[in-house]
Amino acid sequence: DILDHGKDKPELLQKELMWIKALNTAYPLELHKDFVITMVDKAAGNYAFTCKKLYLQFMEKEMNTQNDGERTYELKPQICPTVIRSNHERFTRSFGIIPQTEGNLPKIYGIPKMHKNPIKFRFITGAHDSTLKPLSIELQKILKFLHGHFRRYCDSITSHDKINRFFSIRNTFKVVQQLSTVHNPNSKIFCADFSSLFTNLPHDVVREKLYFLIDTLFKNAGSEYLVVYGNYVRYDRNNASTTGRSYHKVDFKVSRVYKSLNKTQTISLKYA
Repeated sequence: DILDHGKDKPELLQKELMWIKALNTAYPLELHKDFVITMVDKAAGNYAFTCKKLYLQFMEKEMNTQNDGERTYELKPQICPTVIRSNHERFTRSFGIIPQTEGNLPKIYGIPKMHKNPIKFRFITGAHDSTLKPLSIELQKILKFLHGHFRRYCDSITSHDKINRFFSIRNTFKVVQQLSTVHNPNSKIFCADFSSLFTNLPHDVVREKLYFLIDTLFKNAGSEYLVVYGNYVRYDRNNASTTGRSYHKVDFKVSRVYKSLNKTQTISLKYA
């Protein structure tokens, strides 16, 4: 169970399990008694042995993270895993999506950032073949579509006033391409990182900005509906599509989604 959140590649996972089995043979009880074994952040193929007490301290600190009176995590009454899976299936079907009936429940775990001083943890919530995987795939398609629309929207404005408003870059090739457009010899590059981005952002601000962006895109498209059909996503001005799954723009406003998810009595999602 140590690596049930491991890599998706079967051959790598098999090697990892063999490695853990070898350790268990040498130290059958002492290993699990005092240590938590995890992968290392940004260091594929490397593993960390973390003192169990220290690991739990980091986990407790993360679970108690809160900002502006809103908690990132909320404790819920213990519920049978079968009931949680049933709720996930019912919620997935409410969107007209076939649920992951044999999926696993997402769990939270942490992997150490050995490149940080002092060492910190990166917390991940997920599972291989998660019960929420179909919803995640659907949301990924929609966000990718909206991302492309927003890029074209910004490019259109830039063509008039020459001011770049789009800074979402997918890969290093785009970075080089962007830098090649800078001709000012006095330009400087500044790199910044966030110590704890998602759990520290004010939730009200996140919701406000997301709502504004969603409203702007749908207004620009002259539509209030969006249709997903297979891997194809498009706007539907009159909600007249007879194929695919249709969504109103309000469906993408996260508070509405959170309220629906909270009714499943599983984990309260407070940030995107």
